[in-house]
Amino acid sequence: MSIKYKIILSVPVMVYVKCIVTIVGEVQETLSSHKVLQNYQEAVQ
Repeated sequence: MSIKYKIILSVPVMVYVKCIVTIVGEVQETLSSHKVLQNYQEAVQ
């Protein structure tokens, strides 16, 4: 019973962690592409 309970509890935690990792990855990509744009604009000026 306790093993089943642990599995039931771990599934939402895994989904939650996966969502956070995905969001963090997207934010980092957005920030890095924004940085590249800034560097390009500075180089052009």
